[in-house]
Amino acid sequence: MKKTIIIALASILMLMISCSEDQPTKFSKITYDKYQIQNDTNWVEVIDIDTVDVCLYYLIFDNGLQIRDEVQYKDKFKLNTVYLIGQHDSTKYPCFFHYLKPDINFELNDLVLFYTMTGPIEKTERQVFYNKKSNDYLYMLKIFSKYSKDTIIPDRGDGYIDKITIPKKGQSVVHFDTIWVWK
Repeated sequence: MKKTIIIALASILMLMISCSEDQPTKFSKITYDKYQIQNDTNWVEVIDIDTVDVCLYYLIFDNGLQIRDEVQYKDKFKLNTVYLIGQHDSTKYPCFFHYLKPDINFELNDLVLFYTMTGPIEKTERQVFYNKKSNDYLYMLKIFSKYSKDTIIPDRGDGYIDKITIPKKGQSVVHFDTIWVWK
């Protein structure tokens, strides 16, 4: 009986330790530490990135979206009307209402879109990493705040929007993560 209690307590203690907030982030079968990823030899920073102009309303890609082909793009484009009808004039913002094929070669590239609400910030730094073992991409955004973590931030609708293409690597998946740097 004593052994069972000791084993149960040890198991609970191990579970509590393993679930701490500072544990590395894990997806697929690969674990990474987002604060030290630049030093992890399994991850390589992607520099073959192009900024593109596409007509998708930013709320469609809130917290990140990967689009692999034009069919997926068209499906997301249809959502523009869900968000914009009655809010914006189609003559003032025609690209959101009249489909134009994006200038993206989907055979070679994936479209990566990212939006997040930030409030007032000083700057942002975006990096994209690739892990050839897991065939995963990691879109990492570092946000430098103008305020300390404990400050009540004024209610402003500031946000970060990014529209890029990255090299297509089979069925690779893009994961999105952020790091906040407070004053």
